[in-house]
Amino acid sequence: IDIAYSTLTRLVRTSGLLENKDHSRHFSVGDIPGEEMQHDTSTYHVKLGDKSFRLIASGLYLRYSKMRYIKFYPYFNRFLMKCFFHEALTFLGYAAGRCVIDNTNLAVLHGTGKEAVFHPEMIQFAKPFGFEWFAHEKGHANRKAGKERNFWTVETNFLAGRTFLNMDDLNSQAFTWATDRYARRPQARTRLIPVALFENEKPY
Repeated sequence: IDIAYSTLTRLVRTSGLLENKDHSRHFSVGDIPGEEMQHDTSTYHVKLGDKSFRLIASGLYLRYSKMRYIKFYPYFNRFLMKCFFHEALTFLGYAAGRCVIDNTNLAVLHGTGKEAVFHPEMIQFAKPFGFEWFAHEKGHANRKAGKERNFWTVETNFLAGRTFLNMDDLNSQAFTWATDRYARRPQARTRLIPVALFENEKPY
């Protein structure tokens, strides 16, 4: 199957095909209102007009309500990460108390997992929004399985079958899909509706 290498490695991770058989990394974390949101990025090859571009999707996912916010970028750095969070949280109007990330150097100064030390710049950025950064342990990709599932949904539900004229058109459609169309649709497994859950989550 002709797929991007980044897609292949993600499928290997999410399918449990890694050689590491340490099952201690698989554990359940309860969905508690207002407690947790997750952020990650993923690379896609997207056709804009008649040309294909390698783009980075940044996604924020509220664990309890399943509300999400996505945006595509030609590249991604710390400044754009802060811009994305400001835009997403300003739109939502609320932030969970903790944001789970991988050990990206955009937020982590050094160390991993419990030993991670975050950039003072990113710590100060998070304070007005009322959340703290949390880096999952190395090899614990399941700790942010919601985001992994989010990107799978983006790939199979949003990108599939759609055409885009340019970056503005892509992000306009992504915004509508994530914050309106997907948010008002019952989830396949639970049949719960994200916008309804979000209303319950807001007081927390």
